Amino acid sequence: MSHQVVAEVMTLSQQQLKETSSQTERDETDVVDDVKQKTRELRGQLTRGRSAAKKRLVDLSVQSDAATQRLQAAVVKGERVLRVAEMCRKLENAITPWSNHRAETEEEGGAKDTFPELRRATRHVTAALLQRDAARTERERLRRDNVQLRTLLRQHLDAMTLSDHAPLTVNHAPTTTTTMAPLDRRPTVVEAGHVVRETL
Repeated sequence: MSHQVVAEVMTLSQQQLKETSSQTERDETDVVDDVKQKTRELRGQLTRGRSAAKKRLVDLSVQSDAATQRLQAAVVKGERVLRVAEMCRKLENAITPWSNHRAETEEEGGAKDTFPELRRATRHVTAALLQRDAARTERERLRRDNVQLRTLLRQHLDAMTLSDHAPLTVNHAPTTTTTMAPLDRRPTVVEAGHVVRETL
């Protein structure tokens, strides 16, 4: 009788041990599955973050290129305006001797404002020179910013190639504001207008 009791006790102990072992295995499996799920989620977030940062860098580079092109066009236009202003100056110089001779024959009180067109042309030239210098300065700044953005983009792309888990930080290029001198919009002499139509 005692042997039968011992056998039953051992059987119950083995069953409890098996149940405990099975529960432990299930718990371990659940923990492993949970860790895997969280790992997949973190990897997905990291991938999306890298993609968004890379897109921002590319957008900044494209915007810098576009701004450089617009500024280059403004510089070219300014140079054309300067050429026209130089032609106007030559035309003014060409008519100066005739105007001086005419002024000598007129009364002193009627010759107070002999060359208003020349003064306007001079103001045009001065404003154009200031605008050209400001445009060149701004173009150089944008060129440096563009180089910096390209270097930053290349470094981050290299870092992403070497490590799938490397964080990516976007550093914005410094921005400055350059005030450009406004052009005088008052009309110039008739000869200058003709030269502008022929040149531009």
